[in-house]
Amino acid sequence: MTIKIRAFLDILNFRFVDANNDGKAILSDAKSEEDTKKKRKQIRCPLCGWQPDGKPYWMCEKCFAVFDTFKTHAHCPAPKCGNSWAYTQCIACHQQSLHEKWYENVEI
Repeated sequence: MTIKIRAFLDILNFRFVDANNDGKAILSDAKSEEDTKKKRKQIRCPLCGWQPDGKPYWMCEKCFAVFDTFKTHAHCPAPKCGNSWAYTQCIACHQQSLHEKWYENVEI
């Protein structure tokens, strides 16, 4: 079976299991127990583990609006500003890391 067909089956949530005696593919539902476990986003500093508490610790250097960067996903909330950031500075360790690295999925 070619790689393209396998990729297509993955998109459709089927997994190639085997071929039977007449050469026809045997498919299985791709969702396993691991796939169906519930997950939620956890926000924490990827360097020190500090978790924000929802308070507005960050300030836009362009318009001086104060906000919680995780409620706005690193975008200034001021309507006419439009500023955004790729990096977020941790309040605890004062180091900067990619904003996207702060989000992780954890099983619940």
